[in-house]
Amino acid sequence: LDSYGVNIPGKGDCGAIYDQFAPLVNACKPPMMWQTYDVVFRGARVRGDRIAEKPGLTVLHNGLVIHNNIRLSGVTVAAIDGQMGEPGPLLLQDHGDLVAYRNIWAVSLPLHSSKTYEPR
Repeated sequence: LDSYGVNIPGKGDCGAIYDQFAPLVNACKPPMMWQTYDVVFRGARVRGDRIAEKPGLTVLHNGLVIHNNIRLSGVTVAAIDGQMGEPGPLLLQDHGDLVAYRNIWAVSLPLHSSKTYEPR
């Protein structure tokens, strides 16, 4: 989405989580420049047949935090199904515009860590 120059981004602008969260800031570069995203996603935690913890998301766009550990209320508008507790595909949008993607990395993080962090 071309949201370059938008002063206050909304829930439908670049970097938004459809109809749930607007980006904290507009980090868009001008059109025809490469944009970067770093996404840390933590899937929903399911216990039995219920969601014990909603999925979480932190997003950096062009090096700026645009979402900071938000909790998703449910699947997004473009979801292919309503299964929050099941793994699914990575979907990339284009809205019919000319887009290109490169250097896409998907890295699974451990579910639990045996080490604890203690601030000094």
